[in-house]
Amino acid sequence: MVRAGLIIFKFYFPYIVSIKEHRKIMLTIISDIKRHNISVVEVLSDNIRSSSLCLSLVRENENDIRKLYDFYINFFLDRSDISLISYNIEIY
Repeated sequence: MVRAGLIIFKFYFPYIVSIKEHRKIMLTIISDIKRHNISVVEVLSDNIRSSSLCLSLVRENENDIRKLYDFYINFFLDRSDISLISYNIEIY
């Protein structure tokens, strides 16, 4: 059965001092996510050091969505330039 997933990641950028640095990091991440045929939108907070990414995807089964979820959790946790504050998944 085809399933839809919504994944939300919240980040903190401890080392950036400008919006330009923030955009450079996020554009790299967003382009990588889009290569996996995933819709993504960035939600900025009032502080340039924090933002969220909302991912929307459709896959053949729930397991495929969970694999991508786990992949991106590990991907973000391995990065030294950002801190993953929270993450959540909803599957429909």
